[in-house]
Amino acid sequence: MKPKYCVRMNYPNGFSIYQLRVVLNGVSPLVWRRLWVSSEMHFADLHRVLQTALGWSGLFLYEFHVHGRTFGSEAREARSARLAHFALRRGERFRYRYNFFASWECDVRLESILPQSASPVLPLCVAGRNPAPDEEEGGAWHYQQLQDHHRFPPTDALSVLAETIQRVLQRGDRTEIDFEELEEAQERVDAYLAFRERNFQRQQVNTELSQLLLERREA
Repeated sequence: MKPKYCVRMNYPNGFSIYQLRVVLNGVSPLVWRRLWVSSEMHFADLHRVLQTALGWSGLFLYEFHVHGRTFGSEAREARSARLAHFALRRGERFRYRYNFFASWECDVRLESILPQSASPVLPLCVAGRNPAPDEEEGGAWHYQQLQDHHRFPPTDALSVLAETIQRVLQRGDRTEIDFEELEEAQERVDAYLAFRERNFQRQQVNTELSQLLLERREA
């Protein structure tokens, strides 16, 4: 199914499409995205594309490390250095870091180089799996702890809710309800559901990418 929008930045003729595979390091199950971007994209724009693909906000500092050079939030080169300047070969990797407090790190690999006719829409997310952690989660180790914590429903909290409902329905008496215990149980169940219901939606990512570029063109 073709996208309903057609947005392309004003790149010079002769650019290629870089197919990038982006993997968030240190988390399981694996969080990854496959993106099509122009070889003429500069690193400041690539940062915004990665933020959109991972569902992050861009509030924190970032940096790329490519061929021994570093481009980041406060570096002017991030707004002028382009991917094509490094003549990346298929299979080459570079690193993207974001939120230095949490130290999220992505491995970015150039999977393929495609002709510009391959897609009328750039950038584009063509594949991916699993939602990324919240950018303020505290890092990969903390996120893995959350994964373990929310692996199974909080049965004790569910028991509190079920017993309270049963007591009210059978006796019609609310005087013996421990509302603090009930509220705590509800919060634990809500936290579990919120964590487990997160998902990755490629169509939503592409809609946001198209809006991102429209905003940039209008700026």
